[in-house]
Parts: sequence; C-alpha cells; structure tokens
Amino acid sequence: MSRQLRIEFENASYHVMSCGNTRSRIFRDDTDRMKFLSFVETACLKHDLIVHCYCLMNNHYHLFVTTPSAGLSKAMYLINFGYTRYYNKRHKRAGHLFAGRYRACIVDTDNYALVLSAYIHLNPVRAGITDMPWNYDWSSCRYYTSHTAKIPGFIDTSLISERFGKSGNKRLKAYREFLIERAGSKGHDLFDEAKAGLILGDDKFLRKIKEQFIDSQPKSRDLPALHQMKKAPAFMAVLKDRLLNYNWDNMAEKQKFTIYLLRKHTGASFIELQRIFPKLSVSAISQIIRRMSEHAIIGSNLYKQVSEIETVVLSTV
Repeated sequence: MSRQLRIEFENASYHVMSCGNTRSRIFRDDTDRMKFLSFVETACLKHDLIVHCYCLMNNHYHLFVTTPSAGLSKAMYLINFGYTRYYNKRHKRAGHLFAGRYRACIVDTDNYALVLSAYIHLNPVRAGITDMPWNYDWSSCRYYTSHTAKIPGFIDTSLISERFGKSGNKRLKAYREFLIERAGSKGHDLFDEAKAGLILGDDKFLRKIKEQFIDSQPKSRDLPALHQMKKAPAFMAVLKDRLLNYNWDNMAEKQKFTIYLLRKHTGASFIELQRIFPKLSVSAISQIIRRMSEHAIIGSNLYKQVSEIETVVLSTV
C-alpha cells in the first residue's frame, strides 16, 4: 500500500493533522494540551517552524504552518514523538499514541489561507463543543478575534489577518464576521478537496508543485499516482469520458474502476470524484480507493483487470 509522499521546500505551507490511534483521545486534560503546545513552540525555535493557526480537539489536532527552512519532518518528529513519550510516561501507558504518520497537505496560501484558517477554527463549532469559535480555549482563534488576547511568540497572525486590509478592532471584527459566514456553510474535510490528498490549491499551483518537486523524483511507493499525473489540463476530462463509456459489465464495476483509475492517473480529489458519482458519499469513495489500492497488487486478479482496462482506455487518450 502506498504512503503519502512528503514534499518539503523552503517557505512551503502545510495543513497538518494527526489523530489518536483508533481515534482514541490524545489529550486527557489541560495539562496535556499545554504540554503539546510547548512541543510546538520548541519545534518553532529548533526547526524554524511558523504556526499560523492551530486547534486541539480531544482525539486529534490541526496545524497550519509554514517552513522557511524546509524542516517539516524534523519539526513534526519533535512534536509527535516528544509528546507521545511525555503522554505515555504521564499516563503510564505504552505503544503508539497517534494513528500512523501525520497527514500533511501543501497549501496554496494565495487561494486557501483564509479558507483553511476558518476550517481549523470552526472545528469546535462543528463538533458541537461551542457556539462561537473564539470561545474555545484550545485554538488560535482568539488571537484573531480579541484585542485583549496576548499572542504567543510562536504564532504569526499576519498571513491571515492582513488579508482583510484593515487594522485594529476593525480587522478583528472582520475576521469574526468571516467565521460566522463560514460557519453557516456546509463544512467538509479539506483533505478531501486536496489533489491526491496532498495539494490544496488551484490548477496553476498544482502544476508548479508537480513540475518543480514531483516530476524530478524517481518513482517509489510514496503516492505513485502523482508520478503518473498528466500535465495537460484536459487529460482528466478525456480520461473520465473514456472510462465512463467503457464497456462495463455493471454499474458497480463502472463506479469502482472509474474512481480508482481517475485517482491513480490524475490525482483527482475525493470532492472531484464525488461530483462524477453524486450518489456516493466522500467516505464511500475513500473506501473504494483504499480497497482497490490494497488489493490491486501485482499478480492479483484485480491487478490484471486494472491493467487490461488501462491498456484499452489509456491508448485512446
């Protein structure tokens, strides 16, 4: 099974999320939360990490960060490993605290900085914990909405707050209004919108990342789909048309193979795939891709089926 590709470069921005193993709690009390933030602050000092937003929930956390020195992996190792060691010692437990590797999505800050900040800060609202995001104690929201909140040294609010083109209380009010507006819209996981679960940005940003940081890398088991993504913007539309018009035996086969092959060859996001098959939920699409990826191993019957379809369809694209 493929792993998520790690792409690191100077001044890259990321949406980072990590959840508890088997969705279990990673914070039992405020002491744990304070300790976690101390590891984040240490990572900022040691590995040149800039934190724009954060939110600590009971069984997961979100970070919106920038890495001036391309040190995300080192920073996240310090945070997750250091906190796990502390947590296990304090609570007299052993083993993994987090569910595998952290998820990190590269963010196009020109188009997604505000959207991502709202998504992170609205987590407690959408979880039913609080009515107003700035009333939640364990997120960075109050640093954007209150003139009395003292901003910690490791938090940089400028990337978000300066987008409103105002100053002082007017800027704080504008951000509160922005959050209220976003809270009224239907929320979804931004990782579902990311291309191949890795890149959150428009097509221009996607091409830039692919050309500069993906095409030059050798193929590996780190998200092989990205290495096969075509540069032509029309490729996905043509491939989708060929797949949908393939001589399928039944609708179920048509859905699962089309979803899997579009994801594999274009890096289409879960949201994009859901638009093609609107009767399927994003969760169902995610499960189809996961199961197909797990079972389409070399030599298997599924692998042979996939190869046969690829041979016919890709030769006409």
